[in-house]
Formats: sequence, structure tokens, C-alpha cells
Amino acid sequence: MRKISRLNNIQKKNAKRRWQCKIHLNGEITLKKEFTMKEDKLNKAKTIIFEAWNNAGIIKHRKLSQKAEVKIKSALKDYTIDEILTAIKNYGIIVNDDAYFFNYRWSLEDFLARGIQKFLDDACYDNFRKNKTKKVYKEKSDDSIKF
Repeated sequence: MRKISRLNNIQKKNAKRRWQCKIHLNGEITLKKEFTMKEDKLNKAKTIIFEAWNNAGIIKHRKLSQKAEVKIKSALKDYTIDEILTAIKNYGIIVNDDAYFFNYRWSLEDFLARGIQKFLDDACYDNFRKNKTKKVYKEKSDDSIKF
């Protein structure tokens, strides 16, 4: 009876954390964290983004830090995975090519906090190109105006 009430207390405390409680025949109580679908998708997204970053050749990270995981989770609230991957690809191309003046190499954490918006679409290629041909608009002179 005492073990059952102890188990009920553990289950109540851990209900929000999604823990799984088991009582073994020898009286031991073990807790295992259940992975929900949402957590599983988030972990896959973190892995995909981390691998894309390392493959882009910007700064190679050895492992995914806790700070980077938090930044990825935060970025996923505002952007889709495809948007983040596109921004990483665009940033990698621009940073590694001499045709662009933007050559500052952010870490993954800094890029997710500062750079995603700058590299989301293909306009970034024109924005950071070194030798832009500036279009000079000449004012039309209209000599036909008489006072």
C-alpha cells in the first residue's frame, strides 16, 4: 500500500514532465522520460540544422552545444526548417566566395540570433555583391516647357 501511494505521488509530480514510472517485482521504482512526437521532431530538426551548418563550410562545430540548441529552438518558433536551411546555404555561399564583400563568419548561435533574416531570400546575393553595377538614373530634361 505504501509503495502504491509513493508511486501515485511520483506520477502526480511528473505528469507534466511526461515521465514513465515502473514498479519492478523487487520493489524498485524506475523513471524513464517518454519522448513525445514533438520532442522527437525537435531533436531531428536540431540535428538537420547542425549538420547543414557544418556542411556549409562556415565554422565547423564539434558538437551541438546547449546554447545552440536553445537558439535553434528559438529560431524554429519564427522560421520553418526549410527557411533556416536556405538561410544557412545562402550565408555559406556568400561567406566562402570572393565575389561578395560580406566575409564575417558567425558561429551557429550568432547566426541564428543575428543573421537568418539577412540571408532568407536570394536578394542577399545582390545585397552583398562587391562590384555592383550602379544604375544611374538621369533626370529627363524636358525643353518643351515654356513659361
